[in-house]
Amino acid sequence: MLFAALAGLLLWAAFVSLKFGWADYRSRENDLSARLEAVRLTRDDSDAWLRLAELKRERGQDGGADVRRALMLNPRNYEALILMGLGEESAGNASEAEHDLLAAARMDRDYLPRWTLANFYFRQGNMDALFQWATDGLGVGVGDLTGLFRLLWTATDDGHRILAAIPEREEVRIQYLRWLTTEGRLAAGIPVAADIVARWPSSSKDVAVNYIERLALAGDVENATRFWNALALHSIVPTRIDPFAGRSLVNGDFRTAPLNRGLDWRIISVDGVRSEFAHPGIRLEFSGHQAEQCDLLEQLCVLVPSRNYRFDYSWEGKGIEAATGLRWRITDANAAAELTAPTPDISGRSGNGTFQFAVPQNVRLCRISLRYTRRPGTTRIEGWIRILNSELRFAE
Repeated sequence: MLFAALAGLLLWAAFVSLKFGWADYRSRENDLSARLEAVRLTRDDSDAWLRLAELKRERGQDGGADVRRALMLNPRNYEALILMGLGEESAGNASEAEHDLLAAARMDRDYLPRWTLANFYFRQGNMDALFQWATDGLGVGVGDLTGLFRLLWTATDDGHRILAAIPEREEVRIQYLRWLTTEGRLAAGIPVAADIVARWPSSSKDVAVNYIERLALAGDVENATRFWNALALHSIVPTRIDPFAGRSLVNGDFRTAPLNRGLDWRIISVDGVRSEFAHPGIRLEFSGHQAEQCDLLEQLCVLVPSRNYRFDYSWEGKGIEAATGLRWRITDANAAAELTAPTPDISGRSGNGTFQFAVPQNVRLCRISLRYTRRPGTTRIEGWIRILNSELRFAE
């Protein structure tokens, strides 16, 4: 008898567990009939009623009764209270909506109620309350916070006011600079970048270096240089630059693996060419099947207008014949106009090269690149070279 009773209890427990598990699964499906089945199976589950109400709202149906049922079952279901408030707002009852949303924020200290209130006050035109709740939301939020950044910039173009609303949290400020860079709001990023490279140089490296590159290409080489050097001070990037002293090239001896962005070298992936950092140097191996013209290595470089420069370099290699089209180029980084006459080809087992060029008065940023262009009458090159060193300085 005892064994039979225990067996019965175990079967009943298994049945209940399966029932509730199935109801939970059905309540998460994006199907109205599935969610209706879920609340029939578990009539006392506040979350199941809430999910039913959410789907009805998404489909333009009235889910008010379902929200009220969810709140009756669990008066502290803040998500149900948020949905109730949004329903009141849709019905034109702003004061009732505000009451419900504020109550939800008192119940739960996390991101969702604050995000919802910031959006509510935006729609109501209450900018002070919007900024208050946006700041609170950014103070507790984790993960992707770009929605609030976008909301604030939709509300106003006052970058200083927005920055004052961004909490001084490392992850939030770094994410904010990433968003500003992506949105092309580079000027608004200047005080943000100054803050994060001074306080969090290591963790902000990727975001800061990308911002520096965008800033330089947009013409603000002064701030790009300033932020680059701030990172170099902490050995986050390879080399400090001082363009007015003639020190513009970064990592010219190739002793550090290129960052492939910012003001450091970028090794360009090319089909048919194996490219790698060679500890030190950059090794390029040509299969003979690469494109007839391709850039292989490049660096953005801040220059002084109306000055003459000298570029020196050295290499070693094997199988690269003379006059086959592998040479350095210096171009205006924005206009792509070449600043040099054709430079000497790189070929043979080893060698040193040099050339000079003049910077026009309106150019502040150049692109130094190593390009292969198949010369007429030659086959595509096969073999390898290793760029050992490069140096850029004012010409005498």
